[in-house]
Amino acid sequence: MIKLKKETVHVNSKAIKKADYNYDDSLLKLTFANGARYNYHNVTPETFLSMKYSKSIGSFLNKYVLRNYTFTHDK
Repeated sequence: MIKLKKETVHVNSKAIKKADYNYDDSLLKLTFANGARYNYHNVTPETFLSMKYSKSIGSFLNKYVLRNYTFTHDK
């Protein structure tokens, strides 16, 4: 069985373009529609998968990720 190391989700949202997740580092990289990129640290795989399969990824991110995880701006 092959274990995924990284996964990309293209988001159908006015605010968010895509989400990249690194399973080894528990790092969620969000690319916003305006081109800004942020790294969210220590995001659990369960949180990423819940986001991936949520009805609204934007709403999920606002409720569970953006204010709850440490982030850095990725230039």
